[in-house]
Amino acid sequence: MQNKVGIFGYPISHSISPVFQQAAFANLSIKATYEPWLVSPDELEGKVNSLRNNDYFGANVTIPHKVQCINYVDEVDLWAQKVGSINTIVNRQGKLYGFNTDSAGFLMSLRAEANYHPQEKTALVIGAGGAARAAVHALVKQGAHIVIANRTVEKAYDIASEFEIVDSVKVVDRFSEGFEQACDNASLIVNCTPMGMKGGQFQNESPLDSSHIKEDVLVYDMVYNPVITPFLREAEKSGAETVSGLSMLVFQGAESFKLWTGKTPSISVMSKAARRALNS
Repeated sequence: MQNKVGIFGYPISHSISPVFQQAAFANLSIKATYEPWLVSPDELEGKVNSLRNNDYFGANVTIPHKVQCINYVDEVDLWAQKVGSINTIVNRQGKLYGFNTDSAGFLMSLRAEANYHPQEKTALVIGAGGAARAAVHALVKQGAHIVIANRTVEKAYDIASEFEIVDSVKVVDRFSEGFEQACDNASLIVNCTPMGMKGGQFQNESPLDSSHIKEDVLVYDMVYNPVITPFLREAEKSGAETVSGLSMLVFQGAESFKLWTGKTPSISVMSKAARRALNS
């Protein structure tokens, strides 16, 4: 009987997924245990294979394993193939399936928190890592026009090259005049870098200051700890609407929960547990 699930990461102590996922299981009276699993890259393949045991629903996957895990599951969802990474593994009678719920969680949080619909709008995505990939693919699928800004423009071009429609995704250097123009033209600005993350190397920094943020833009920070990041504080100074990455974390977690159990968890229960975890 399936009664175990967890999250792979290295490190993993920062993750609050065990808190809000356990709250979701308890709320639906599902007797399951969600645990944090510290897994080094060398241990990853063996740990993924252990999920084939009938005791496991599967797992979540976080940094730095989202790309590598694709190699260790049996089938990868088409959307996860496009994004190039998985954050959810589902065990179905010993066969492992890989999914990416980050993009869905991102779009759901945009709608729920800001009633934002990307179609035909221009978005500026700052960063070119895994989080940026999920955001760009999600926004393009919704018909948005994207500008990717990154310190290393080659990484941004790698993402842009994946789209057949050349004009749908453009690239600028984060320290160029084109970046300032992209800020002015955007209706949505998304931070997909670690800047502002509590305990990180750049925890007191913001990718933009208030002078480069328009009042009528939506500012979204994928960093969720702290809930109000330096970037969101700068946005608030300019009068812009803001969305915390905590919303995306909960929504993507809820999508994973549905894949494991076939049941819809309470977003309210998960959100309250997540906020308590961050404030403890």
